[in-house]
Amino acid sequence: MTLEQIKAFDAVVKHGSIRAASTKIFKTPPTICSAIKCLEEDIGVSLFVRDTYRLTLSEDGIALHSKIQKILQSVTDLKQYADSHEKSEHQKITAEFCDTTPDEVKSRVLEVVGKEFPEFKLRLKGT
Repeated sequence: MTLEQIKAFDAVVKHGSIRAASTKIFKTPPTICSAIKCLEEDIGVSLFVRDTYRLTLSEDGIALHSKIQKILQSVTDLKQYADSHEKSEHQKITAEFCDTTPDEVKSRVLEVVGKEFPEFKLRLKGT
């Protein structure tokens, strides 16, 4: 089971058809069909009833979709966390002073950097 298979399945459920899902997630219909087929093979159940023209969720499909929504929400939360963490990691400035640097110079550098770049975290490092 892959994230792409899960996303394809979710898109078909949300948008009502393979064609609609393909335009929403920018995948070709054959790619979506293949992903769903592989997902069904991986978990050993049919997710859709294919007796009619339109795909409808099977009982297993309904049960799996509720679990998949939780997984996709967790993935979204994880991406948001990673994005915010990455952003905060890139917004750091390290000021390194040797032991003989006068305190007045250190203070002035910190003051200027703090005013000029208020969105950055400032880390002091001594040698």
